Amino acid sequence: MKILVKKGALKSVKIGNTHLYSPAQDFDAYRDESIGKLKAQFFDNSLPKMMAHFAKSEQLSDEEREELINIIKSKK
Repeated sequence: MKILVKKGALKSVKIGNTHLYSPAQDFDAYRDESIGKLKAQFFDNSLPKMMAHFAKSEQLSDEEREELINIIKSKK
């Protein structure tokens, strides 16, 4: 745990003779950062390439495909 605190992944608060550990970053921020790294490393920082990969590799139902299309259209 001390190593993760040193690396900045966890925060530590000493309570008496114990430590209370918590994430240093909230889940949404961590997810955004991780997806950004994934996009840069594997998809030349291209969102369309990344989305095309997942659309092809996953067995999407018609409803899921329609949901993705609606999400993309609503963000314009």
